[in-house]
Amino acid sequence: MSHQRSSDTLPRSRRSEALLVERVNDEVLIFDTTSQAGHCLNATAALVWERCDGKTSVTALAAEVEARGHADGRAVVDAALAELAAANLLAEAGGRARRSAMSRRRAMLTVGAVAGAVFVQSLVAPPAWAGCSPAGTIPLGGCGNCCNHRGCNGMGKCI
Repeated sequence: MSHQRSSDTLPRSRRSEALLVERVNDEVLIFDTTSQAGHCLNATAALVWERCDGKTSVTALAAEVEARGHADGRAVVDAALAELAAANLLAEAGGRARRSAMSRRRAMLTVGAVAGAVFVQSLVAPPAWAGCSPAGTIPLGGCGNCCNHRGCNGMGKCI
């Protein structure tokens, strides 16, 4: 029986029907249909996220990351976990989303070995009506089909 340090957690990735997950080479693309946010996990973040099963300790993850060539596996895992938590991709017991106590900025400042590295790149998809025209303006000729669901204020703007 192995003993874990008191600070050694068993992180668990958020898995739900709301997440669309696709592996592309060594990266993982995740689209959260609830928040309309897309995330691209680099190879390291993908490894960490996929191994966050609630049974694998941070120490074990760090050893695996080090075996893949990173000098300070614990620092790399801590930074990756902070970014995954900030992207709402980790879960707590009971299935709730887990937010990291360590901010992404603080994690990166404390991780000299991976300074400047970005593990998770995220973007939020705009609502469908925002794509009808620049800044929600109506094309010449009044309200176009793309903005009909929003209406026109008579001044060339979607409302």
